[in-house]
Amino acid sequence: LVILLILLRLEKGCRFRGELFLDYLSLYGVARFLIEYLRDEPFAVFGVFTVGQVACLGIILFALVLRGVLRRRVAA
Repeated sequence: LVILLILLRLEKGCRFRGELFLDYLSLYGVARFLIEYLRDEPFAVFGVFTVGQVACLGIILFALVLRGVLRRRVAA
């Protein structure tokens, strides 16, 4: 619900097509990353991170990189 409210505020300032979806991916990744701390899953992959957290970091990184690339294309 919090993600929806944030996206509704960000909707008006979108500069390119797909920006809102990339914002959703980033916010979902952050929320899921934080929720993974609450899970009782002792299996950790890269030190203290679980498999789910590593996947969330990948989603966040993908969304941020693609957002930067698309923003540069629109500005050019």
